[in-house]
Amino acid sequence: MKRIVILLLLLSACSWSPKDKALFTTYSVLNVVDMAQTNEIFHNEDYYEINPVLAEGNFIPVMIGTNVLLYLIADWLPEKYRTYFLGGMIGIKVGLVGHNYSIGIRF
Repeated sequence: MKRIVILLLLLSACSWSPKDKALFTTYSVLNVVDMAQTNEIFHNEDYYEINPVLAEGNFIPVMIGTNVLLYLIADWLPEKYRTYFLGGMIGIKVGLVGHNYSIGIRF
């Protein structure tokens, strides 16, 4: 979680628009929620993780890595496309978190 906070602090120094910074922060918060839900999945025998990339020992570094990768891709994109990209990624993350919540995964 400390890495996410560091990433968000670095974001404050970049030249993105306030809207794009808010979108990235929203994605990062949703990613933290998803990490907490994934942790619950691995520690609750009533659930199982269907993502083959995630394992109990690697899900936190992988999910933080995806957050960093998202930042790098968004930073590389031209400004006029960044908002759409971030909005789309938020939509995907909302779907994942919402699905987890709908099947009873709380944290």
